[in-house]
Amino acid sequence: MKTLLCTILLSVLLPLRASSAAEPSLIGENISGKFLFIAAADQHGADPGAPTKLSLDIVPPKFYLEWKLSPQDPGTVTGYEIVRSKDYRGPYHKIATVNKGIRHYEDSSIRPQVIYFYKVRAIAGDSYSPYSNAAVGDLPPH
Repeated sequence: MKTLLCTILLSVLLPLRASSAAEPSLIGENISGKFLFIAAADQHGADPGAPTKLSLDIVPPKFYLEWKLSPQDPGTVTGYEIVRSKDYRGPYHKIATVNKGIRHYEDSSIRPQVIYFYKVRAIAGDSYSPYSNAAVGDLPPH
């Protein structure tokens, strides 16, 4: 019975401690005169998950980018970085950042008959997610 009570107690306390602690901590529980220590994970320093399903719609004279938000938005995500390249392999250059909760961006700084590749990643303070899938588009001639 003590083991069951301890398991239930830890299953309640561990998520509370892990989500509110600024640093990793230990939770101790007395089981039959012995202490059981479990490390609580530090969730604040974790990199955010990547945005997904990046798509591009051509709406002359601009591109309309849209993506699915990071799993940590709302949460630790503070914004999104949009990068662009003229080659799939890069190099990619930052063209904009948008606030958390924003899932689209319009790029009007493009030229006709140039192929552009885009990626997006989530920002959480000083941490970055992996990049999303790439989206590609080219603006037809005038």
